[in-house]
Amino acid sequence: MIKNNIIAFVFHIVLCILLTISGMWFFNNSSESNSIFATILLIILAPLVYLFLGYFFTKYNIFKTQNTKLKNLISVSSISVIGVMIWIFCYATVGFVQGDSGMEWILNIIYATPFITTMSILSDINIINVFLEMFLLAFLPSILLWIGIELSVYRKGKKAIN
Repeated sequence: MIKNNIIAFVFHIVLCILLTISGMWFFNNSSESNSIFATILLIILAPLVYLFLGYFFTKYNIFKTQNTKLKNLISVSSISVIGVMIWIFCYATVGFVQGDSGMEWILNIIYATPFITTMSILSDINIINVFLEMFLLAFLPSILLWIGIELSVYRKGKKAIN
């Protein structure tokens, strides 16, 4: 279980770093139409990356499956636990005050980079409060990895029966 959490966390950090660097470069050096295309692509690809990696890490035994669904979820929960801790830290430091740039919450924004475009769209259309969105998005990577694990476990079980 600890191995899964470490691998999931390292994967998440690497993905956040890559997306932050590439996003900064791309959005500073491209036209508006390319930025819209990149935003749509990121909204679709980010969740799929977590799903597929959960699936393939389990299929190729990088993730060790546990004997219950809850234990499988807990085995990749480090991303969410740390995300919630960062959210609490940002809230404790500055509260729900957001300046013009939102820089007070930059640590949380960087940690949630794979889903930041989703968060931006949700906040633009006023579905829920942006701070609540940041809190809820802390859970999304772990849930998507877990769904990938469960799909892989399901497929393995189905193949064993046939």
